[in-house]
Amino acid sequence: RGGDGCIALGEVLSTGKVPSLRTVSLDWPCNQSFASLCEGLSQGRVGPPVMVDINVWRGQENDAYLGLSRLAETIRAGKLSGLRKVSSTRYRMLSREGAGVLGEALTH
Repeated sequence: RGGDGCIALGEVLSTGKVPSLRTVSLDWPCNQSFASLCEGLSQGRVGPPVMVDINVWRGQENDAYLGLSRLAETIRAGKLSGLRKVSSTRYRMLSREGAGVLGEALTH
């Protein structure tokens, strides 16, 4: 599967395998690879002292909603308590539906 590396990265970040890690900044298109990253992040928990900043944007693929819904699930499950910032600053902004799902998770 093409997402195996993304899942593995998420697992490494969420299971404390890099104890000296304090800040993670992700700048990622909201596509299938981002959904796979979120799947990996769900395997553990990214919390303080690790702080996470995520910038996502709608990529060329039509699966941006999938990526955002996986991120929302991860947040709602309490797996990203170290989340400090979520943004979408690229020229291809997120869809209204995807932004709604993400907003609901952030206020959950």
